Amino acid sequence: MSDLVVRPWRQKMTARDIGEEHRAATALELFFDLCFVVAVAQAGGHLHHATALVTGLILATLVAVSVVLAGGASAEA
Repeated sequence: MSDLVVRPWRQKMTARDIGEEHRAATALELFFDLCFVVAVAQAGGHLHHATALVTGLILATLVAVSVVLAGGASAEA
């Protein structure tokens, strides 16, 4: 039996002519763009939460250090 299988419903993808007038985007191009936008939005959301966590930790550390320093200064006086 031959390894070549004929599938008339499958067509080889070919590049489109970029010089074509009134060229519209295909559904596949729009879907790819949508997936890219969603991926960037998800990455941005994770980055936002990560920076918020780091900012909170830095703020808590600064408050703790200032309390310790203020407590040490009042005990010496």
